[in-house]
Amino acid sequence: MAKWCPTCQEDRKKGKFCAECGDALTDSAESCECGATLSPTDKFCPECGKTVITGAKVEDSTPEEEIDPLVCPHCQTLQEDESWQFCGICGEQRSDGSNVSFPPYRPLYAVPHHELVQLATDGDPWAQMKLAHYYDPGGLLNQDEEQCRHWRDSALNLSEGFAQKGNLDALVCVGRCLYVSICTDAEHQKAADCFEQAAEKGHVSGMVGLGAALSVGKGKPQDTDKGLLWTRKAAEQGNATGQFYLGLHYFFGKGIPEDKKEAVKWYLKAAEQGHAGVQFSLGCCYARGEGVSEDKKEAVNWYLKAAEQGHAQAQCHLGVCYCDGEGVSQDKKEAVKWFLKAAEQGHAQVQTILGGFYYNGEGVSQDKKEAVKWFRKAAEQGHAGVQFSLGCCYANGEGVSENKKEAVKWHLKAAEQGDADAQFGLGVFYYNGEGVSENKKEAVKWFRKAAEQGQPDATRLFND
Repeated sequence: MAKWCPTCQEDRKKGKFCAECGDALTDSAESCECGATLSPTDKFCPECGKTVITGAKVEDSTPEEEIDPLVCPHCQTLQEDESWQFCGICGEQRSDGSNVSFPPYRPLYAVPHHELVQLATDGDPWAQMKLAHYYDPGGLLNQDEEQCRHWRDSALNLSEGFAQKGNLDALVCVGRCLYVSICTDAEHQKAADCFEQAAEKGHVSGMVGLGAALSVGKGKPQDTDKGLLWTRKAAEQGNATGQFYLGLHYFFGKGIPEDKKEAVKWYLKAAEQGHAGVQFSLGCCYARGEGVSEDKKEAVNWYLKAAEQGHAQAQCHLGVCYCDGEGVSQDKKEAVKWFLKAAEQGHAQVQTILGGFYYNGEGVSQDKKEAVKWFRKAAEQGHAGVQFSLGCCYANGEGVSENKKEAVKWHLKAAEQGDADAQFGLGVFYYNGEGVSENKKEAVKWFRKAAEQGQPDATRLFND
């Protein structure tokens, strides 16, 4: 057999070493079945492209190109991340063996927030969608547009391709994602259309979404009767959110005669499934005796169930119950525990209450610096009463260095919202020229506004 020099890349007729370069010779390769001569270094035949295997034999197949997981094999478009399932340009499904089915709908009612974040981070579209709503800047708490947009887009990236293929769960997920406040009217309409497609094919969560869209006229022309019809269908099939929404229809008499007893019946069905929002509403019904006999102890029971799931309003109400000893033994320390949980979620009213507890040393060691911290958090959310309190802290140097100019700033914010005490205090600052240039005319203006609301000190000024 002829010899081959891998350095010179030429055949040598004999010897163990190349006569030209001195490198060791190897056995020369045999020919490919196509007739082309192969060298020992060839991995593929240079003529036909077939794969070379041991002994210069040729595998009867052509080499396969390595698949780039970020590139759509159909239109060659680069995708945003490796978790893609359907191309955002051509809509074709991934074909590299990484296809997964879309996870079925699950409500995630009782999943703690930290676990929800982990699920979302791991790529669960339902957890991502739920976080988008959690951070919705149009909500009451936890407003964070950047986080809302991030989780909404993450869920849409995972669900839109499946929705285009008619997956009912994915349609509902897309609909829910497009129902946060940062979405446009056109997106709300698309959301309602997704709900409708799913609902008409029997998807119970699609029925809930369509019922809500029709009831409030968001994404669809308002039609309370049709909305109620779809909501009832979902409720009667055991969907907790549908049961809650049906309860709301009865409670407020929307499209149906008001019947708070019937509302409580549906609330109870949903609450027993672990729906925190309904558990809170049910607690309120027991606390006020609406649709059921007043029972403060039972109210605490339902507040607690919701509060343990992280429901901020339930945590606030539970704190009030412990503070006032309603339905439970009075315990200011326990009240502070629940107020703190709600305050950390951005609940401005509770932040104000918690600041007051620290200021007065109730249920916790007195700490005016900590009080100012919570007053500021609530004040920055526009809570007028606490803006006045924060202004007073700056005026008197309590929990913060005395700063009359900063005191005027917060008094003005509260005064402009109609807080009578802040209006009188602002008048005093202008009258004495503290933190602002002396201006008796401006002082009288604010004194008068306060007096018109019956503020005692201001009233005395104009009566004397």
